[in-house]
Amino acid sequence: SQIAMVAYDKSGTASSSTAFYISVKAAITADLDTLAIDHGTLTPSFNPAIITYSAEVTDDVCDLGITAIAVDSLATITHAHYTVDSLFYVRLHEGDNHIPIVVTARDSVTTKTYTLNIHKDISADLLSLYISSGVLNPSIIYDPTINTFTASVDNKVSSITLTPTLVSSIATMTVNG
Repeated sequence: SQIAMVAYDKSGTASSSTAFYISVKAAITADLDTLAIDHGTLTPSFNPAIITYSAEVTDDVCDLGITAIAVDSLATITHAHYTVDSLFYVRLHEGDNHIPIVVTARDSVTTKTYTLNIHKDISADLLSLYISSGVLNPSIIYDPTINTFTASVDNKVSSITLTPTLVSSIATMTVNG
């Protein structure tokens, strides 16, 4: 930038003028200004100096919306080697999810990695329940609100086998009786 400067004497008459050149160098920063998620609560609360956060989400959250805005609008934000917009979504699996968010400053050299450690609850919901003989009522097609069943079997049947299937492939179930 160029700034013209004019000197005046006591009477207000311009005595001379000169031009000055001022160079303003933008600060190089890879800090985030904003980091937020659309489910759960980040712990600790966001602070640009803190790089590791955690949160818990329920088992019904499939995709987590993440808002990440850099302090410098010319910085880039990447996740999984892809440049992302200020709002992007990450598919969650049950259990622990580690989500690195890399901010690269305008100099393309300076970087800072923020990490979200998101724990997604494991579903204990029943996906299906089958009976080896007879009729199960209701015949379940995934409905997590149903937890009571009755079975009608012929009185000649001396035993039955129940085959439960859970929504989660990593959850376990114990059948008593």
